[in-house]
Amino acid sequence: MNSSDYYRPFGAVVGELRRLLVRAETGTLFIVTENNHFASIAIHNGTIIHVTYRNKRNRDAIALLGAIESCKASFQSTLPRKQYPGELPGNEEIVAQLGFEADIPNRAPSEVGNLITDSEIEVLQATLMDYLGPAAQLVLSEGLERIAVPMPLVRLLAEEIPDTAEGARFIVEASTRLGISRI
Repeated sequence: MNSSDYYRPFGAVVGELRRLLVRAETGTLFIVTENNHFASIAIHNGTIIHVTYRNKRNRDAIALLGAIESCKASFQSTLPRKQYPGELPGNEEIVAQLGFEADIPNRAPSEVGNLITDSEIEVLQATLMDYLGPAAQLVLSEGLERIAVPMPLVRLLAEEIPDTAEGARFIVEASTRLGISRI
């Protein structure tokens, strides 16, 4: 969805959100209301993982979003670097709370896995430096734009290591340092 220069009914934006969920997209839907209030909905592989609106997060933000009448919206295929913990219902319940029929896959955030933390990012960067040197920071930044769950990110980063044996060693070392299963 491209950035829109005009305000649309909120239902049209929820329709776009539903399409993003059905297509199992990853990224962030940014919303600006006519009153210049900002909202964002982070989606990972078709699952809503984080919602913000008017200094509220997750469930509290969802409760307020339904009152939006018209807004501008754009989708970017990157996730926010920082997400805040908090319980979220599944996609179907979120869309229903926004006041619309939820004919979408009802994936819940718990099905995605835990999102990577800042300390885990630091561990990954230090580990990746041993394999890629100064390029590690760039490779990690690009990886974080695509995946925000630790083990899938480790596997993605391993693909960037030219030697496949070294890539396999990186997976073992990184998952050990992070304390996560390689399954």
